[in-house]
Amino acid sequence: MTNPAVLVEVLSDSTERWERTGKFRRYGKIAALRDYVLVSQNERCIGGVLARSRRRLDVA
Repeated sequence: MTNPAVLVEVLSDSTERWERTGKFRRYGKIAALRDYVLVSQNERCIGGVLARSRRRLDVA
């Protein structure tokens, strides 16, 4: 995929920390990326970051 505007990750217990930190930093370098959405597989919860503004979004 080239220049995605939105990325969605389903979190797992073993990779959640990496997805919230390392991947987030890497994805932040993608100029076209507007939103990074994290979906919990264990809870009814969706969270995200509006990548350009770095504002957090949490939806239960």
